[in-house]
Amino acid sequence: MYDRMHIKTTAQSPFRPSPKEPVPLFPRSDEPLPLLKESEEYRPMNGSSKMTIQEWAAIPDNPIQRDTVRRAAKANHLVTWEPVHSIVEMAMLPDGTRYKLNGHTRVYKWLDGTCANPPTHVKVYTFMCRDVEVVRKLYRRFDSRNAVDNVHDDMFGAMRLNDIKLQSPYMRSLRFAGALRALCEYTLGTPHEPMPIEHIVSLYKEPILLLDSIMPSATWFRGGVMMAALGTLKTDGDLALDYWKRVNTNGGLKTADQMDGVEALTTLLQDTKKMSKKMAEIHVVFRKAITFYFGYRRGHAYAVYKRNTSPASHETVKSYLRLAFTDMED
Repeated sequence: MYDRMHIKTTAQSPFRPSPKEPVPLFPRSDEPLPLLKESEEYRPMNGSSKMTIQEWAAIPDNPIQRDTVRRAAKANHLVTWEPVHSIVEMAMLPDGTRYKLNGHTRVYKWLDGTCANPPTHVKVYTFMCRDVEVVRKLYRRFDSRNAVDNVHDDMFGAMRLNDIKLQSPYMRSLRFAGALRALCEYTLGTPHEPMPIEHIVSLYKEPILLLDSIMPSATWFRGGVMMAALGTLKTDGDLALDYWKRVNTNGGLKTADQMDGVEALTTLLQDTKKMSKKMAEIHVVFRKAITFYFGYRRGHAYAVYKRNTSPASHETVKSYLRLAFTDMED
């Protein structure tokens, strides 16, 4: 298990994200519901709302929801709660009528006692829909685990929806989409239904902007390193930024026989072409990058001649990354 005291000053970090109240999702009773444009079938609403699982259970099922009881009996992946399971989507019609878009089976298992550690609340993202037919159409989208989307277009839309204006050429290419989704699923668990990319971007908006501020180079920030950078910036905020600035400029320190965590990472990346396929896998590089970050924060020196530093365990890395999502466990 990751111990916050293993990294100096982290536990007292003024930059550590703290639980925030969700952005109010529904208008006050004296406010009209937002209107769709004539060309729109649906529109994601900004922000999210927090509901108890009882409140979520009371939202009407999607009109074409399949046999929930039958699906729950086969949903072995829902026996243990993962943070990602607490993110759900809902449809709202212009008259205020609401329907679940997903999360039917999850909440059934939470309430019938077949999930060992159910949550108390869910984070709800809402789509304003023109009519019930659109509600059905969106359900099919969320229910399809094999949907193939245009990743670049989806990322572009997610950036616009979350009001993110990127400045650096590499980040503006949006080539980090795969690493971002992989990081989210590694940290929070793999959902039964694919989480829309706009929701993932909303969870990682601050680290995306922080990384963009240093004008990252494609030379260093690919695959596992991109995952590590966004993950540490999510958990430690500005405290992690110095490390990634130094990586970006290849500014590590090295003597005849020792090197710091920055130099250890850039040396690893320069050696990648010589590595075996297994050692070059994205999750191996990812955990090694976080290991070297931990070492840098502790002031640890690595032996220049030793190139096979073991990565931190999956348990340690996940425990550390989940510190940024403690508000989802309430």
